[in-house]
Amino acid sequence: MEAPSTKPVRRVRGILAVGAIIMLTLAMGIVAAVAAAWIYFHPKYEWTRGVVYGERNGTELTLDVVSPAKPNGVGVVFVVSGGWKSGTGSFRPWLAAPLLRHGYTVFPVYHLSQPDAPFLPLPPRMVHDGTSVYSGPGGRAAGDLLARAPRSESLPERIELSPGQIDVLTSLPIPVAGLDPLLNGRNLQARFNSTGPISLATLALISDRRPSEKQWLDLLQNGKLSSKEHEPSPKGAAGPMIYSRVSGVQQGTRWRGVLTSPGRTNLEVTTQPISWPIASLQRGTLGTGQVQSAQLTDFYPGTAWEAHGNYGVAYDLSLPLRNPSSRPQTLDLRLESPLKSNRRAAGLRFIEPAQGPIFWRGNVAVKGTDAGRGRRTVHLVLRKGDPGQSLGRVSLAPGEQKTVQVQLIVPADITPVQVLTVAPVKQSDS
Repeated sequence: MEAPSTKPVRRVRGILAVGAIIMLTLAMGIVAAVAAAWIYFHPKYEWTRGVVYGERNGTELTLDVVSPAKPNGVGVVFVVSGGWKSGTGSFRPWLAAPLLRHGYTVFPVYHLSQPDAPFLPLPPRMVHDGTSVYSGPGGRAAGDLLARAPRSESLPERIELSPGQIDVLTSLPIPVAGLDPLLNGRNLQARFNSTGPISLATLALISDRRPSEKQWLDLLQNGKLSSKEHEPSPKGAAGPMIYSRVSGVQQGTRWRGVLTSPGRTNLEVTTQPISWPIASLQRGTLGTGQVQSAQLTDFYPGTAWEAHGNYGVAYDLSLPLRNPSSRPQTLDLRLESPLKSNRRAAGLRFIEPAQGPIFWRGNVAVKGTDAGRGRRTVHLVLRKGDPGQSLGRVSLAPGEQKTVQVQLIVPADITPVQVLTVAPVKQSDS
């Protein structure tokens, strides 16, 4: 009987050996790659946590400092934010490994999450290009209009309606997923030119998906009005005043004027500041007796009977400044937020330093200051009783005259009243 051959067995053993070597090589390669990746994403660094850079609603705002082993003297700000959240200590240094390996110092910055602080904490004064700085939805909407920013893609350039036709202009989400509590908001401000009378309505609907046009029309025709917050005080009533929410159609969209000295065609400021109210309202005229609130041609019952605060109203003011003295003069143009009053007093009242709630956050455009001939945009954050921030200075030779233009759109996030002030600068301060 012939003995069985051992060649196939040896061949199988050889194949298994080669396979084992390949698998071992692959495993070692994977381990080496993982190790190399781990080493790359874990460079040497020093991590300083919890450096306080500000405060918001009584809560400290913090940042971290992650220093590389060999710093190159340049820093990178890393805003820790996502999904409407920003958790202190949630930064992971491996995210910035390429920067750290090239010597950059990384500053992870944490902010308060919406809705704890839906408005970005910004410095009191920031000069910018007109659209890159904003705080809050109202400030951004007004700022974009002031800067003549391009039309939002959510709004059509043109719409045509047949007699009796109803159409949905735009449908925008107000996300609340991941928020605690489930609160959010949106500000929409648009300008239309119409060839005939039209009716407009704003609607809100709770839905997990984008509502159809049929759902919107059904809500418009069969839905209920939202509940009111506070009943307004009757017009002319004595006692404390409740302004209530403005929910109507206001008359007028712009305040345009030339600010001059009484009986003159120019404005002369000598030794004392001169101020003009912005968005003065009932019980808040600062002693001028002027109520700038737009009248409402129609409004819902139980809501404000005037457009208190003039939200969305544009102010376009010219100041033909003239130096009447025989000495050079420097004037400071400011926006201020004095304590609200209805009485004529010796002067405006302020709190220094102002530490109360924010009463103004928004942009002001200025042209004609010493900063240059072009238009300049300044974002200001003013608190209750805030003596304000400078919009720019104007230097005048004896007898010289210069015209300064100031433009702003009152953001929906402010609390009136503010004032535009021109103040002489003392020689020691110039």
